[in-house]
Amino acid sequence: MENEPAELLKWLDLPMAERPRFLTLYFYHVDSIGHRDGPNSTALNEELKKVDTAIGNLVTGLDKRGLLQRTNILVTADHGMSEVAPDNRVFLDDLIDPAKLHVIAANADALIAPAPGVALEEVAGKLAGKHERMTCWRKEDVPARLHFSKHPRISPIVCAAEPGWLITTRARYKSPAAPTGSHGYDPETPDMAALFVAAGPSFAQGRTLPPISNLELYPLLVKLLGIRGEATGHDGAPFAPALAP
Repeated sequence: MENEPAELLKWLDLPMAERPRFLTLYFYHVDSIGHRDGPNSTALNEELKKVDTAIGNLVTGLDKRGLLQRTNILVTADHGMSEVAPDNRVFLDDLIDPAKLHVIAANADALIAPAPGVALEEVAGKLAGKHERMTCWRKEDVPARLHFSKHPRISPIVCAAEPGWLITTRARYKSPAAPTGSHGYDPETPDMAALFVAAGPSFAQGRTLPPISNLELYPLLVKLLGIRGEATGHDGAPFAPALAP
């Protein structure tokens, strides 16, 4: 992992006319180890050290090329991670005959449709308000702040577990030891908060921002790149507070 920035930096050795203006790196092992060993594990801390080293190598490479002072660097993540105890499972089978369900996805949240020939009202009535660690809605009733009610691919029933719990069925449940970390909970849960650090000529130095939404990153990147972004299809607000005067 520490050497991954070297591949990215090769693009910056191209002639100016061929050199890209926007490059990304994704350190996916942090997520997979967080799921496997939990967010407070020694294994995850060791992986974070590797990411820190990789970012240091990136900064060093930019500096050697005389590009550091001209480059905006953003470090962020798409979510946090919550610790999940082995017994913290909501089994849908305990609430309704699983033969009546089509479980599209199940983890921190669940996407559910009635099985063929089963009425939506029957399934919704068996799930909504029936478990203290899980909240279920009909698609149209999902809180607006979650932005998860209008797309045609969203299932008729959406369920969300309490942080630190997972939704599953006994057929899906394989091992009580895994996972020990998860995400996908209510974004207002503190554990779901993610890192955001920005540095470069477009950013004020030494400024600490209040919490922001990841939805704001799209308009920020559009502004930094000086391009015309899409007017619709995103929910971001202008990100002026982070930019230098």
